[in-house]
Amino acid sequence: METFDFKFYSVVPGAYPAGDTVQLGKGHQVGVKPLLPIQRTHVLEFSSLQWIKDSGGVIVSDIRPTENMLALIEFYEAHMMWRRFTFPHEIYGDMEVRFKDPLVPPKAITGGSGWTQPFEITLIEQPA
Repeated sequence: METFDFKFYSVVPGAYPAGDTVQLGKGHQVGVKPLLPIQRTHVLEFSSLQWIKDSGGVIVSDIRPTENMLALIEFYEAHMMWRRFTFPHEIYGDMEVRFKDPLVPPKAITGGSGWTQPFEITLIEQPA
């Protein structure tokens, strides 16, 4: 299984799933243990990645791949929203995830030497 190995992002803290509740009469709620494993989502905020060109001026993915926008696009195309990969979470350690939403490549910064505008990716945890 491939590992998500890119730079320049931070994980946005989110609300931890609380489980399920059932609404009873007169406004009462009862907590119910979930039947399925909880799927946490993880939003990654990228400050930027770079469209990197080789010496011939062609955009490539194999130069500095951890900060390369084309490398991220190729990683997404290999996994899309169905294939699992390993995400090294800074708190929970390595976890199996998949892309929750399609990747929308950001615009490049005008005059920014190929660096992109900030963007987000959302991952969803996949129970074993």
